[in-house]
Amino acid sequence: MSDEHKQTDDAIRSRLASIFPSEVVREKVIRIVTEKDVVKPHGFGQDSYSPYYKKHYGEQLQRLADEQLKTLQDIVYDYATFCKPKNPNGCSETSLYNRVNMSRRYLLERLDPDGKYQGWKEITNVRQLGGVGVVISIDPEIKAMMAGNTKDTPQPRMAEPIVNKPRWKQQLDDWVESDDTSPLVIRHLILTPEEQEVIRNELMGDRRIESIVTSSEIRAMKINVD
Repeated sequence: MSDEHKQTDDAIRSRLASIFPSEVVREKVIRIVTEKDVVKPHGFGQDSYSPYYKKHYGEQLQRLADEQLKTLQDIVYDYATFCKPKNPNGCSETSLYNRVNMSRRYLLERLDPDGKYQGWKEITNVRQLGGVGVVISIDPEIKAMMAGNTKDTPQPRMAEPIVNKPRWKQQLDDWVESDDTSPLVIRHLILTPEEQEVIRNELMGDRRIESIVTSSEIRAMKINVD
């Protein structure tokens, strides 16, 4: 800064100090004036401060998100790279977490016309990993499905259709009334507690039958059959 500019700057600050004695108020006024054209997150007021809500940070995360959707690998903002004391010009760990979240917000609000990154946001989690950094990872269950590995992940099932007399009930009645002595197993059911109780009572009325009834399955076998 030249001597002339420094003198002008000092004069402005001196004038502001006479008008706004409070340093906190004075710095806020300066920030409002100097940042009046700065892009801010949706919903932020004019006096709100958002130093990490910038195109550069949003585009950096955009490239990383594209790579993550291809490889399914975690994104890591290392403390050793971005933070003090290892990086003398770096930020605090809290500021880095704020930077990641503001970068993501910029990406969603300014660089996502077709909703691609909104979908990415919904399947990822941001967390601070002690001693390592800020990590963006894909939900483990969704990651397994994206990788085609569904063997060890919970899966929904299709229930038996509901008709006047469900197929499973007809199957159970036919088995009870028949001479068939092989065990009966009926799976993929949705039985309410009341329905389970009714079935247990019906089967307990027949001394030949031992049964186990749950919300999703009926198991029965005939004993003491002459």
